[in-house]
Amino acid sequence: NNYITSSHPTSEKTGSSLNKFIPEVDLAIHHLTETRDKIETRMKRLASMANQAQKMAVQSKQAKNNKLAIHHMRRRNNAQNELDRCGDTLLNLEACLTSIQRSVVDKTILESYELCRDALRVTRKEGMDVERVDGVMEELSEEMGYLATVDASFASLNCDTSSSTEQKDLEKELAELEQEIIDDCNNTSDGKEQQQQICASDDTKRNNADTSSLMKEAATTAVTAENSLPASHEKTNDVELEETTSNINSNTEKLPQPTTALIPTE
Repeated sequence: NNYITSSHPTSEKTGSSLNKFIPEVDLAIHHLTETRDKIETRMKRLASMANQAQKMAVQSKQAKNNKLAIHHMRRRNNAQNELDRCGDTLLNLEACLTSIQRSVVDKTILESYELCRDALRVTRKEGMDVERVDGVMEELSEEMGYLATVDASFASLNCDTSSSTEQKDLEKELAELEQEIIDDCNNTSDGKEQQQQICASDDTKRNNADTSSLMKEAATTAVTAENSLPASHEKTNDVELEETTSNINSNTEKLPQPTTALIPTE
């Protein structure tokens, strides 16, 4: 009953595969879509005719041909009226097409719900009943309670079998080890202090030697300059000697002072 024979004219002319049984819903959608396209094409043609008649009416009015202008205005009004009627028809066709498509979708949704219902029924008939679920949950609760009891038993087990005397001996031995570690740290600290003092003494001796060397060199330079220059330059030599002595003193101040080497202690 849901199928009808297609009577589309193209099937009679071309003998195509359309001349066969087609679902009634698909045939209705096809005819509605085809009619909608024809009406849209006609509306475009009517709109063009109305615009052209309006332009010709204006031109006739400007040419002072009132009779011809009124004729074109009648043509424009007829085209406009037919355009409005086609617009109403197009709205009705689109509403019908939308209703059919929505009904097809609703039918598909209903079939999906039916399939879901059948699947749930099959699953329930295969042993998915309330009594079975309650029994499984009750047994699972019992097993979980048994497991909790076993865990509590394991937690209450005390494996510490040492006596009080043994514990005291271990504490005494631990205290002795701690004291030995403290003594080792003190000895290491004393050795590091002695090493720092030795390093400081070596730096002082080195700085003193550098100062003596600079003093000797400056004195030798001053004597040589005094012997090589005439008497007229004695005052100049004295000034240079003073400048040299001042430079030696400043260089002596710039020498690095003995520093105590910092050795990190543990």
